[in-house]
Amino acid sequence: MSNTLSIASRRTKWSKSEVDSAQGNLFEKMLVHREQREELFADPSSRKNRIYMSRSLLLCGLPYRPTDATEITRIAKTGGGRTQVTFYALGHDKFGARIPMPFGSDRNFLHWGIDRAIKSDNRFVPFDSAAEFFDDLEISRCGKNYQALRETQRRLSGLLVMVEHFERTEFRSKMDIFEDSRLPSSIAPNVIAIDARPMGLMFSERFFQEFSKRSVPFLLPLLRTLSKKPQMQDYTLFLHHRSFAAQTTSSIPWGMLREQLWQNDSNPRRVRQRMDEAIATLRVVWPELNATTTPSALLIGPPTYKRHLIPEFVVA
Repeated sequence: MSNTLSIASRRTKWSKSEVDSAQGNLFEKMLVHREQREELFADPSSRKNRIYMSRSLLLCGLPYRPTDATEITRIAKTGGGRTQVTFYALGHDKFGARIPMPFGSDRNFLHWGIDRAIKSDNRFVPFDSAAEFFDDLEISRCGKNYQALRETQRRLSGLLVMVEHFERTEFRSKMDIFEDSRLPSSIAPNVIAIDARPMGLMFSERFFQEFSKRSVPFLLPLLRTLSKKPQMQDYTLFLHHRSFAAQTTSSIPWGMLREQLWQNDSNPRRVRQRMDEAIATLRVVWPELNATTTPSALLIGPPTYKRHLIPEFVVA
């Protein structure tokens, strides 16, 4: 197990017993997720324990830490071409102050809303209570989490994205995330309703079309476990998608991955260390994962026996 999960010991000064406990807890959760994965294979048509995500935001995610940047670009190169996502923090509050770029666990609320929109085939997502989000992701309903969700929604409300796909033809679309929103009082306590519109989030039409046409299914319980580990979450999602799309084993240089999986530090080897951790963790859930690292690149191919993380499932 120490070989499989060495995450905590690399980054902290915890005591050995604390490290062993943290590793053990994560390992036990991964074993539970393996069982949940097997349940999906037993009933591939079921949507239980599935979450649907935007392929573009899965490949090119938000930054992991707070940043003063107002523009950030991520580039993902695939066998079929290239996807490039540029995030713009353009919003201002009522006092004229700039709303900062979303980061870290803000991506969870976005994933949650996108999943609900895809499953209902409607860009309007009813949202009567913050408890709906907390319960779905198994987040405690404490005061600090309500405050964190307010800040998340505030940052996302000022976000605009440019999504560019370079495949056989070029396609680009610049769009708001949300066209409109009407939040419950638990998130927006000082906002006075002036009409009878229902509570909820309204994704912009262009963004809704983007993620509806290019969605990727993932294991919801695994996302819950990684909800407070955005970097590990992104690496795991990347491994899942690249394996799903792979026809043969390919070599992805670390420099290319740094353009895609942002690292705000000066250590060029960090991306490999993080990838090693993600591979080891994900392999507990998904033993068939076919990925390994070398000093120069990540090697990834179709999974053993062609058995993906979850059954192949196409959203109509």
